[in-house]
Amino acid sequence: MRDRLKTVLLARDALSDVPCDDLARGLNAICKHLRFTSHPEPVDLGKAPIANPLTYRFVAPLTKPLLVDHSLVLIATELPYDNNYFWDSDDEVAIISFWGWSFLTNLPKTNGLVGFLGRILAQELDPSARHDTNTGCVYDFLWDKRGIDAALRSGAMCRECFGRVRAQADREHARRLRLFDCTMAQSLEDLMVIADEVSQASKREIDILARWQTKAGVPQDFDVFLCYNSDDRASVRELFRGLQQRGLTPWFDEEYLRPGIPWQRELEATIPRIRAAAVVVGPHGQGPWQQVELEAFLREFVSRGCPVIPVFLKDAGGTPELPLFLRAFTWVDFRKTEPDPWGRLVWGVTGVRPDQRCVPP
Repeated sequence: MRDRLKTVLLARDALSDVPCDDLARGLNAICKHLRFTSHPEPVDLGKAPIANPLTYRFVAPLTKPLLVDHSLVLIATELPYDNNYFWDSDDEVAIISFWGWSFLTNLPKTNGLVGFLGRILAQELDPSARHDTNTGCVYDFLWDKRGIDAALRSGAMCRECFGRVRAQADREHARRLRLFDCTMAQSLEDLMVIADEVSQASKREIDILARWQTKAGVPQDFDVFLCYNSDDRASVRELFRGLQQRGLTPWFDEEYLRPGIPWQRELEATIPRIRAAAVVVGPHGQGPWQQVELEAFLREFVSRGCPVIPVFLKDAGGTPELPLFLRAFTWVDFRKTEPDPWGRLVWGVTGVRPDQRCVPP
């Protein structure tokens, strides 16, 4: 019987200013299965440049005892690799080099560290996968290191790689990964979350720690406003949960409207931080635009140029008569299986096709 789950240990050398403790806390908050801790003292990596196996042998007296409680030791540094890699590993320790980072991207190194963590996890899921050219996939080898900026912003896994990894995780869902001490299925689930968090922060050009602090209590951003007839609340709750499972942050009044506060005032303060609206038609047929207040909010989304997506739930009845300002928008219809309604809804909200996201369609 296993006594406890081994964690991933985040560390840095004396040259790096990456806040490992804050990153470990943030990763623990977003990941459902993987666990992280931080090393309290800087790690001595010896002289530059980093070389494998020489540097890894040098640091082994420190890292070997740590591997009793940790499945992987990940060390951030400003030192360069002798081969100009971003990172390398001896299958127990991974050293990530931020040498020349500011010449490659204006994104924070915190975003980079979490992004490289996701790439190491992806490599553990499928060690055979690699793109030698920059495609935006997490399996890009990044021979051309300039691709790191676009890679962090995209949070993507190409269709071919995602299909292969997903199929393997389905076949071997209970197999545990050695470096991350979680099953294939669990690791893929957390990888999708990590990749999307890096993408969301990087596309906004903010530090991922600032994004996590926002989610911890400061007013947060939402991906999509769920606008619906209150009689359809139970059906919309399923839609809300499905969007969460696909890595999105939907605004659902049941979750975010504080009791005792006028809902119009609360919604007025929130809508500028929501980037899309889903206009939901459920089994009771009537559209939410038939409420004057909600129609006004929907018109605000339209005027801001945000996506407004009419959505038929699977138990919806006939097609209602749309108000004029909504007639130009394309429906997503859950009463049909082709084209995949989940994929189309995620695409409509994010602007990224489902085969380009590290999120299940």
